[in-house]
Amino acid sequence: MGDTRLAATVEEIVREVLTDWLPRQPHLAHPLFELVVEIRKRCAAASISPPSRSTISRRWRAHREEEALRLATLPGSEIPPGHLVARCPMDIVQIDHTLADLMLVDDASRRPIGRPWLSIALDVSTRCVVGVYVGMDRPNAATVALLLTRVVLPKDGWLASLDVSVDWPMHGIPQLLHLDNAAEFKSRALRAGCREYGVELMYRPAGRPYFGGHIERLMRTIMERVHSLPGSTGSSPKGRKARPPEKEASVTIREFERWLVLEIAERYHHNAHRGLQGATPFSEWATAGKKTPPRLLPNAAPEPLRFLIQFLPMTRRWRFSSVSCKHLSGSVCRVYCCTEIPTSVRRRSSPNSSVVIPPSMTKGRASSCEVLLPCRCHRHPSSPGSIPHCFSNWAPPSTRRQGYLRLRT
Repeated sequence: MGDTRLAATVEEIVREVLTDWLPRQPHLAHPLFELVVEIRKRCAAASISPPSRSTISRRWRAHREEEALRLATLPGSEIPPGHLVARCPMDIVQIDHTLADLMLVDDASRRPIGRPWLSIALDVSTRCVVGVYVGMDRPNAATVALLLTRVVLPKDGWLASLDVSVDWPMHGIPQLLHLDNAAEFKSRALRAGCREYGVELMYRPAGRPYFGGHIERLMRTIMERVHSLPGSTGSSPKGRKARPPEKEASVTIREFERWLVLEIAERYHHNAHRGLQGATPFSEWATAGKKTPPRLLPNAAPEPLRFLIQFLPMTRRWRFSSVSCKHLSGSVCRVYCCTEIPTSVRRRSSPNSSVVIPPSMTKGRASSCEVLLPCRCHRHPSSPGSIPHCFSNWAPPSTRRQGYLRLRT
């Protein structure tokens, strides 16, 4: 390991620190400094002269090189982290968002309106862009739904609305969506739509962007070409005061979308790709698509709208039905029946009475549970599981047995 003019005892201490002590210290802020301190500490305990800082640095560099050569000989070492194996078109589709490095202007006033968000879907097998969506709002569940409709449906109608004539045949239902951990990718609407159409969801590890390297590299390529447009903000905030993009901005959102379509369909899809051994994404889709065609939606008129509705975000509305219940003494109580208990049910009684619902019921959902609002004639039950006699016909057995409901006056 490098030059061996050190004494054997010192060489042994350096070796032990590099091979045994250093791997157990994963969070060192200054590794070389900590190495020098540890080696000097052990040399002082052994009453021997420690090596210099430069000598320790050379030993550490030689150790890293030997460790890299050792790891390179292990099975599977040629596979980089985050490598995905896609066997056919639409087998794995990566989706990601980015804030474009471009200032847009309004159609009518031509005044700056801000930077658009760009959402892109990439087929890993062929490296084809199978969907793109441009919007001014921050990405949410609705953005993902609109992007997926462009992934699944033919793009002829959308391209015609932009007055663009290009060949962009890539579409189909993905087998698997590879996503990051953004909130819009974990929405209830996305999961429900994927269950309906048999699409699997896979999330890359948090804090490891190289697990989405295909889509990240594509985003970088597109942003490099965006920098040639007027109103570009650049990739770094440095120097923006000297060249304010608001003064040069002249592109509308429709013009930017048309430019993006031409950039992808006419340029990117027909350029040789290193990940495809020199083939173009368009030719790879044409070849692989004939062998294994992607799944398509049924050729029926309502299917596109039905697909969009399945992926749009859902809002639940609480519906209550009140029923009068006669007590033995003649007092009337109200029984509110609902399938799910929202927080607003906590106060649905008179000012001097309330319904207490345990946290386990408000956080989760119940298949069938009735919220009982007591009259002033009721007293606090002797046990949490007891229910007044007049409500016994309305409360389900699970409520009576487990004591989900507690009355307080």
